Amino acid sequence: MNFEGCRAYEIGNGEKGILLLHGFTGTPKDMRYIAEHLAEKGFAVSVPLLPGHASDPEDLKKIGWEEWIKTAEVSWESLVKKCPQSGIAGLSMGALLALHIAAHWRNVKAVACLATPFVLDGWTRRILSAILPHLPWRNFYYTKKGGSDVRDEQAKAEFPSYTRIPFAGVLNFMALVDHVRTDLPKVTAPLLLVHSLNDHTAPVKNVKIVEKYISSPSVKKVILKDSYHVLTIDVNREIVTQEIGDFFRHHIGRAHNA
Repeated sequence: MNFEGCRAYEIGNGEKGILLLHGFTGTPKDMRYIAEHLAEKGFAVSVPLLPGHASDPEDLKKIGWEEWIKTAEVSWESLVKKCPQSGIAGLSMGALLALHIAAHWRNVKAVACLATPFVLDGWTRRILSAILPHLPWRNFYYTKKGGSDVRDEQAKAEFPSYTRIPFAGVLNFMALVDHVRTDLPKVTAPLLLVHSLNDHTAPVKNVKIVEKYISSPSVKKVILKDSYHVLTIDVNREIVTQEIGDFFRHHIGRAHNA
């Protein structure tokens, strides 16, 4: 699979910053629409590559969930050194990482969570929880039939992600879910929750789960009807991008060169 153009990048040079975090099996390219929009609005945007991604699925077998957290934390610390007034947005697993940082860093001004995956669709979590901890299942792979959960076929073709997934990587993802769930009561930053009614990976009831446990006094919800799971590149991407831009400009302020 060709992962050209899927590496970490920074864009924009504003005095206020945004950290964007991609999802499990995805790449920083998935955040490109949002990154360019925020840069146009005057923000400095940082989009790291999470370990084990945009290379080979075998690499996911070698990565622990703690390494995803560490990469997100280091990226956040680097951004706020340059831009003390900053926020975070994350897609799917990136939303989990954004919530973790918001729970442990009080300098997070606002958080946008897209397709947050505390609960997976239907039978998936129950089956995986039962079989994955036992060898030899953790050494096996599964294939995402039909590719990523994206309605827009052109976007699905243009934005690569792993379609062959090691079960060991899924185990690490599930461990991250359990870890971040305990962080939720410590999240106090203003929060934007964006989800789709037609998300086939993480059902929309995840919005209520986040709402129930966080401590944020300000929560905005945007529920979409047409996109699937990968909201940042799917058919409603313009709505998602506009909502995120408006949210950060409201809670962080308009950058000087916006």
